[in-house]
Amino acid sequence: MKKIIICLLLFALGHYGSAVQAQILSVGAGTEFSIGAGTIVSADSLELAPAATFSFSNNTLSKSNTVSNTTSINYINSVYQFSATTNSYSGALKMYYNNDQLNGLSASDLKLLINNGTSWSLDNNSSSNTASKVVFNNSISGVSLKEITAATCSPNTGDTTASACASFVWYGVTYTASGTPTHTFTNVNGNDSIVTLHLTITAQPTQPSLACYQTANFNTTSCSWDVTGSQPSLPTLTCYETATFNTSTCVWDVTGSQPTQPSIACYESANFNTNTCSWDVTGSQPSLPTLTCYETATFNTTTCSWNVTGTQPTQPTLACYETATFNSTTCSWDVTGTQPTQPTSVFANPIAGNLKLCGLYAGATTLTTTPIEG
Repeated sequence: MKKIIICLLLFALGHYGSAVQAQILSVGAGTEFSIGAGTIVSADSLELAPAATFSFSNNTLSKSNTVSNTTSINYINSVYQFSATTNSYSGALKMYYNNDQLNGLSASDLKLLINNGTSWSLDNNSSSNTASKVVFNNSISGVSLKEITAATCSPNTGDTTASACASFVWYGVTYTASGTPTHTFTNVNGNDSIVTLHLTITAQPTQPSLACYQTANFNTTSCSWDVTGSQPSLPTLTCYETATFNTSTCVWDVTGSQPTQPSIACYESANFNTNTCSWDVTGSQPSLPTLTCYETATFNTTTCSWNVTGTQPTQPTLACYETATFNSTTCSWDVTGTQPTQPTSVFANPIAGNLKLCGLYAGATTLTTTPIEG
């Protein structure tokens, strides 16, 4: 394989100043370009000083104002590009610039920005010398080279929004009020990446007042209290009972008692009527028996029957010619019949012209008279 002597290369290339050239160095196929350890190679404003032999072939080094691999990092208007990604490079790397290439960036903040054929990486170990107008790192280690430029170490920023109920956890921090907190990451280039959260917190409403049989659980989805539980069912009541719900014991207090059964006669029965909520008393006193005029009836509540008292007045003593009939209207004996009429006999008294009746006896057949002496 053909090798190019480093000293001849240095003589051939030299310093090309700040002019933009499409092509700085081209190494064809079958040719190897090697830089020995400790050798400094300057191509335009790019300077390489490898710590170990650095070789590449079939490759072209060019310079442009823009990168060929897109990046979101702001860079200067000076970019060195290899047509093919090189082998791993270790050693010193310097890139000179002019002020008109700064693209509005701060020279003191410049860092080397290297693309390794896959991604861009901002070399935070590099430095900027504004007096010499150079960005450099004297100890780069194991980096493949595809594009080289300089950029500022500016942080990335981003915004995100979130809405939550009561609280929100973001990167391990719990937020309970609306605000715009920030969180800082380190991006792939080693720079700060600051994200601002535009947070809206809906405050948790006060738990509603609960009945003794209710339970409240906070629903973070609807941001409201879910109240569950229902009042115990009203117990079945009789007509004379009233139920009042007791919020202390959480049960129904049933009050009221059945009306007292009324006093009933011996011939009566009492049944409670749940429709009228009163006692239905049935039964009637046995009928008063038929009485004679001299009888009296008193109802006996013990035997539940009529006690009849009273006797007929004693029949009076009758003469032989009398008859007694009891009168139920006057309630007395009607005595009827009269004594037969006494027969009449007149006798002359020879002395006084009068007779004196001495006697007349029943069954006598002879009338005796005694003269009355004068």
